Amino acid sequence: MNRNQLEIFRVVAEKKSFSEAARLLHISQPAISMHIQALEEYYGTKLLDRTTKRVTLTPAGEILYKYTLHLLSLMDKAQRDISQAAGIIKGKLILGASLTIGGHVLPPLLSSFYRKYPDVNITMEIMNTEKVLERVSDLTLDLGFVEGEVTTGELHVEALARDELVVVVAANHPLAGRGRISWEELATLPLVMREPGSGTRKVIEERLQAAGFKLPELKIVMELGSTEAIKGAVEAGLGAAILSKWTVRREINWGIFKQLLIENLPIYREFYVVLNNNKFHSPATQALIQFCREHLS
Repeated sequence: MNRNQLEIFRVVAEKKSFSEAARLLHISQPAISMHIQALEEYYGTKLLDRTTKRVTLTPAGEILYKYTLHLLSLMDKAQRDISQAAGIIKGKLILGASLTIGGHVLPPLLSSFYRKYPDVNITMEIMNTEKVLERVSDLTLDLGFVEGEVTTGELHVEALARDELVVVVAANHPLAGRGRISWEELATLPLVMREPGSGTRKVIEERLQAAGFKLPELKIVMELGSTEAIKGAVEAGLGAAILSKWTVRREINWGIFKQLLIENLPIYREFYVVLNNNKFHSPATQALIQFCREHLS
């Protein structure tokens, strides 16, 4: 029996599914089965009942699940206390980030962090805000980075930086030299938007609603699942887009895009770091959060 087997057992017990546990832990389903079988052989009893629809704990499995939570907590505390006593910043961090902050804000910051803490191995997965929050909640991410308001009492949420969303058009667009645009003019433009569920789209909807406008009033001609795809569509002349300044800095500096501000409708949002209060936060996790505070504020 080892910690890895207990972690696998915990996820299977909580998700009631071998396939879902395999997806969350990024290992194969046969590997999940092998580790569970090893635990059952170790304890000499069946721990899980499997049907075609779900997995349930046996009475012995219920007992082991309770002890598993306690054992994992003790192991985490031991790791934290030893690392702190030795002044060690090392280990593996699994991060989740929504597309804007993960694709444009964090990469240079993580490069600087690695130069300062070369013994910390970081894996960053990019997904939409909803998925980041889900993965932080189910403890399969050490921490998450998202944009836009986060409303959940289960997670610790801390603002790290402010972002501004602006309208961008191709440099040869008829409105490219304007600098500003009215809501009425924006509503007539073909608009390329992110998909529902993305952090960018959510903050746009909320800001418009607060100002008395509605998203359906806009002429959305296409919804795309990545900022890079949207930028490609704008550059090709398909229409305008509302994007984070972080994501279009190069295109604006190179003269590919022109930026337009919506009159009397500034659109701001915060970048947040999100943690699960029920998860152990290693010295490496704490060091990364502090690094972000210092370099993004």
